[in-house]
Amino acid sequence: MNLPTRPPSAWFFALLLAADAAIIATVASLPSSRPWGALGADLTALIAGPPAVTDAPDDATAADAGIQGDRGWAYCQTYLRWRPVTPISVALTYLEPELDANISATEIQRWLGDNLSPAIVDVYALAHKNGSRRVSLELARAKWPRWQEVVGDAEGETVCNLLRADLIARDIGRPRPPDGSGKASLHDFEFIYARRPKLYQSVTWLGTLEQVIEDGRLDELKAWLTDGAP
Repeated sequence: MNLPTRPPSAWFFALLLAADAAIIATVASLPSSRPWGALGADLTALIAGPPAVTDAPDDATAADAGIQGDRGWAYCQTYLRWRPVTPISVALTYLEPELDANISATEIQRWLGDNLSPAIVDVYALAHKNGSRRVSLELARAKWPRWQEVVGDAEGETVCNLLRADLIARDIGRPRPPDGSGKASLHDFEFIYARRPKLYQSVTWLGTLEQVIEDGRLDELKAWLTDGAP
């Protein structure tokens, strides 16, 4: 009687595979208090180590795919010191050196449309620690009753969406420059909860826009943007 001529190693591997299949089938049929998927996840976690701790930066904009609306604002501050916040003021625009060296009071007031009084728009001189300077024209929730009417109980980015839409509908805001100019943040709205002191040498309130214009301080302010002091 002749034995098959197939090499012994092939027989060995065939028997080994059959044994493995039987063991796997037996284990799968046994009741288990913990799914294998969970065990695999635990092993992966042990190998990878503890997850990295990540916090939102101080002025991060929260991303929320569920929010619908126009995100055309330039900035919406929804985090400060790793906690969620809701903006309480909006920078309608900024005056910049060179760009606004010859800006007139009439042109600035035109950005307010017919629905917003310059008496409630605050003017701030911002001196950055990098040496640059800007003048911010801001509208605070506390000074504009319509703010609450528009946003209701909304929070976060929803507030920015609702307010921007209402401001534009009322013809409030500075016209945006052509695409590609890199100046969008100077002309569109920035919704702010609080400015971070570490970014500025100083943040100085100069009064309302009405006061600055009536007191004849606009030219002085434009000079400060480049080489003077407010």
